[in-house]
Amino acid sequence: MDCQKDSDNIVTVALRAAISHWFIMVDYDVKALNSDTTSLEKMVIKVGIVGGTGYTGVELLRILAVHPEVSVSCITSRSEAGMPVAEMYPNLRGHYDLAFSEPDVNVLGACDLVFFATPHGVAMRMVPELMSAGVRVVDLSADFRLKDLDVWANWYGMAHESPEWAEKAVYGLPEVVRDEIRTAQLVANPGCYPTAVQLGFLPLLEQGLVDPKRLIADAKSGASGAGRQGKIGMLHGEIGESFKAYGASGHRHLPEIRQGLRCCWRGCGCDVRAPPDSDDPRHRGDALRRAEESGGL
Repeated sequence: MDCQKDSDNIVTVALRAAISHWFIMVDYDVKALNSDTTSLEKMVIKVGIVGGTGYTGVELLRILAVHPEVSVSCITSRSEAGMPVAEMYPNLRGHYDLAFSEPDVNVLGACDLVFFATPHGVAMRMVPELMSAGVRVVDLSADFRLKDLDVWANWYGMAHESPEWAEKAVYGLPEVVRDEIRTAQLVANPGCYPTAVQLGFLPLLEQGLVDPKRLIADAKSGASGAGRQGKIGMLHGEIGESFKAYGASGHRHLPEIRQGLRCCWRGCGCDVRAPPDSDDPRHRGDALRRAEESGGL
């Protein structure tokens, strides 16, 4: 197995689940009659992005830059407000004539679709007002992934401030909830480990090939999974050509994985055990090994 190739495929699966599949399926494909001709034209989706300076934000910009039915109208960053996008990311020159701006709910409310590429705790405070304005939202953070908000508060260290929309949000794994995503106003984009683990285990569970009470997920994340902020532990000299375990006492993605498997696989009492997660010397990508407790599959 080509692990590098597999990990590169996995790294964008969560984003593409929220973007490529979402645009294909949502009911934005209404066509309007051109007043000058009798032809029908596809509607262009006006997109806003909250938090565009991290790795998630720039990956989102890269994907949307080549989407034929999207126009990115605003991208926000409090710390980099006023800086041209192409100045921070030269690879996007010629694709975006935009500068980062302060988040403004009125500006975002004029969009058809808003992506949140922010740390947890940001989207839940802004989403209710955007929902009232009729905007559709894809949250790439963890704010709306869990239905049990006591569990969410325990793992993320704060009380949830938008319980109504946490209940209404659709967990956006298109391989499982394709129809629900089509009509959703709020999509909670799955996390990286949960995407890899669920897509790995679900076919095995559906075919009865594994014991749902004895699942082990051994996952590795590329260093970019830790974010773009400088941290000593993420320096190349610290992590290059090596592995480093973290989250040994538990990982915040574990309840998301359990929730997803239990909901998707006929409500089973799946129990996933996650060994300490590891940072991989690769700069991006997730690698996953699935196994039963009794042995490798």
